[in-house]
Amino acid sequence: MFFFVQTNFSTQKIFNQFSKFNSSKFLFKDFSKITRKSKNLIFSLNALDFPKSSSKKLIRLNTDETIQKIIINLQKVSDEKTFFDFCITNREHLSYCLLYRLTALKLKAESDLQSENQSKNIQNFRKKILENILFVDQPVSQALILSEKRIKEIMESSLEEKLVLRKIGEDATSVTCFWIVMQAALFAWKKKEDTENLQNKTEIYEKLKKIKKIFNKSQKHISLLAHELVFLQKSFENEAFFKFQ
Repeated sequence: MFFFVQTNFSTQKIFNQFSKFNSSKFLFKDFSKITRKSKNLIFSLNALDFPKSSSKKLIRLNTDETIQKIIINLQKVSDEKTFFDFCITNREHLSYCLLYRLTALKLKAESDLQSENQSKNIQNFRKKILENILFVDQPVSQALILSEKRIKEIMESSLEEKLVLRKIGEDATSVTCFWIVMQAALFAWKKKEDTENLQNKTEIYEKLKKIKKIFNKSQKHISLLAHELVFLQKSFENEAFFKFQ
């Protein structure tokens, strides 16, 4: 049988009802029997039933949590809604490293006669994680693609303020993704200017700065930004960090 690092969760607040599990052994839990939310992904973040702040506190992992502990905690989730809440609350922990680890464990289980019957269980477990994070990842990825398209359309226009404001978006997801694409483009062109020592500022960079200026003046759109991005926005406006003007 294969084991992870042994861990004792009795002193942690996370899933105290399961603190009796002192071993990090992969649990025999059939994740294929957990009912799926839907056959099709929900393409609107507004339609998702996100966990409340009070619930997040109970299932939030530490920022330096190990992959072993993440897997252990995920296995302790007993129902579909809590599994979804856990995945969304701890999205930053469900990385490719974790998925690679599960794949490696699956391959190891297949090569070990004593743990061969765990292979399917690990595969279902990995699939369940991907299903839940895709409920958020796919709409955001789509929104980022659409934001790139809208910014391209703005760049090809006369940059009239009304047009720019209309293209930014009307909901938090659209506005946030627009901001991310806009800032990424600004950083890329700023770096290009610095490294290539351009004598004259590029037309694209100047247009991007104009879009940013219009965005920053719109309180309606600023209010729709995620709190973390509002903080970054204020930092970017500090000339000690970034001198765009």
